[in-house]
Amino acid sequence: MTQILSAPVHGLTAIEVSSVFCTHECHGKVKAYRLHNAELIQDYNDIKRQNFSLKKNEKLYKEKIEAQK
Repeated sequence: MTQILSAPVHGLTAIEVSSVFCTHECHGKVKAYRLHNAELIQDYNDIKRQNFSLKKNEKLYKEKIEAQK
């Protein structure tokens, strides 16, 4: 199994390592996984922002409820 390394290996970058050790099929898979991972990271960050907004709004509503008591 070919493994893509994120840290430089013997002075080589991840791109140089993959160009030396990966086949054309492997390059396609790596590109697809990178795109998929980037989309997942974007989705995760969007969800984190939405969750932050929800928690902020929940706090505001709780404060308003407490103020009305």
